[in-house]
Amino acid sequence: MGKENEKKEYLVLVLMSVYNGEKYLKEQLDSILGQKGCDVMLLIRDDGSVDGSAEILQKYFDSGQKAKFYPVIGGKNIGAVQSFFELLYAARDLPCDYIALADQDDIWKEDKLAAAVRAMEKERETQEKAGGGKPCLYASEVQPVDGRGKKILGGIRYPERNPGFGNALVENICTGCTCVLNRELLLLFCDTAAGRRPMPCHVIMHDFWLYLLAGAFGRVIFDNKSYIYYRQHGENTVGMPSTILESYKRRIVNFKKNRGKLRKQAGELKRLYGKELEGQDKGKAELLEGFGAGKKRLAFGGKLYRQRKSDDLIMKVFLLLGWL
Repeated sequence: MGKENEKKEYLVLVLMSVYNGEKYLKEQLDSILGQKGCDVMLLIRDDGSVDGSAEILQKYFDSGQKAKFYPVIGGKNIGAVQSFFELLYAARDLPCDYIALADQDDIWKEDKLAAAVRAMEKERETQEKAGGGKPCLYASEVQPVDGRGKKILGGIRYPERNPGFGNALVENICTGCTCVLNRELLLLFCDTAAGRRPMPCHVIMHDFWLYLLAGAFGRVIFDNKSYIYYRQHGENTVGMPSTILESYKRRIVNFKKNRGKLRKQAGELKRLYGKELEGQDKGKAELLEGFGAGKKRLAFGGKLYRQRKSDDLIMKVFLLLGWL
């Protein structure tokens, strides 16, 4: 970034969905409000909490931090995916340079957002030289911690991530609490020429959907450094495995639970964005069509891939057997 950009503090709108999060909520809010190198605004949706979460949020809003908070959006419990989708729709009309997603129970390092903004501003400058801005999604590694905030050592080692549309069709590498998106990606999610785009259906997770959109129409930046303490505890909606054995056990469970969901999610992308993708990138449109139709030839050629070699091999076997 140039000297002029370095002087600017970019406004980042942080979207958080809260559900019965009183145990860790204060620590997370303080870590977000303590971000350095950018201005932060918080937009929070309470997903029908029945504990003390609403009271905690109201205290922050009524305190000296009020200038950093939009009024909390209340509502019934609709789950993390739909709750974040509602937040993304609401963000469309709010001023900001970038939009970040936050869980209720993590701890952010003070340079988390600044690191994302630096990477995305560098990408924006590259795009401007090439003739215009495109949708962009940033995500990073995480440092798992336990319920007390202590680091969990070991865990699964992944190769350097290689994001792309062919990966996004079969695997999500963008953990939601690390995700930051630009306005182009937000508007792609929200808008059509006729107005608000319909709410997506058959979506596995909100972060998965954003990765799929960015992979289809723009650019995905994956930062191999971690700027977040990713809390693992019994109340997590979604956690991550800490051992290889746990990882493979979870994959078996997820396969049984999610069989057919990847193709349904791809079909939803085709329904909502198929014509746009056809007009922008016929190669990606053909890949989407082929995967949705279960074309076994996609097991060869490398267009469809997972990050780890072992996972990639298993995915190709499943594709050949018609099990995806």
